[in-house]
Amino acid sequence: MPKILSDTDLIQVRQLLRDGVTHQAIADDFGVSRTTITNVATREGLSRTDWGDGPPPLTGSTFELLRPKPWMDDALCAQADPDTWFPEKGGGSTPAVAICRRCPVAAECLDYALTNGERFGTWGGVGERSRRKLTHPNPAA
Repeated sequence: MPKILSDTDLIQVRQLLRDGVTHQAIADDFGVSRTTITNVATREGLSRTDWGDGPPPLTGSTFELLRPKPWMDDALCAQADPDTWFPEKGGGSTPAVAICRRCPVAAECLDYALTNGERFGTWGGVGERSRRKLTHPNPAA
C-alpha cells in the first residue's frame, strides 16, 4: 500500500517547499513519489522549484480547466502515489479502494468522475469496470 503522509509529515513538507527544496529531494526524504510532493505543492499554492527541462507551469484558460476543485483539498489520494489510482492493465484497484474508504470526499470524487466521464482509474473507491456498469447498465440484465 502506498505511503500516506501524516499531518506532521505534511507540515514538514510544506516548510521544505517554502524553503525551495526540490520536489524530488523531498520525495526521497519521505519515501514517496515526486508526484505526491508536486500534488501537495499544487494544493498548497506553492510554486514548483524543479521544472528542469520540463514544461513551464500552466497559465490562463488551460490552468482554469485543470484547476483543482475545492473538495480535492481534503482528498487522501493527493498524498499517495498517483499510480495507485491508475494500475497497469490487469492490476487491481484494491489499494486505491482501501484509501478511498477512509477518504472524507469519496462521494464528491465519484460524482466528479461520473459527471466528467472519467474512463480510467479508481475514483471515489469505484474502479473502471464498476463505473462503466453505473453509467452503462446492461439492458439484458
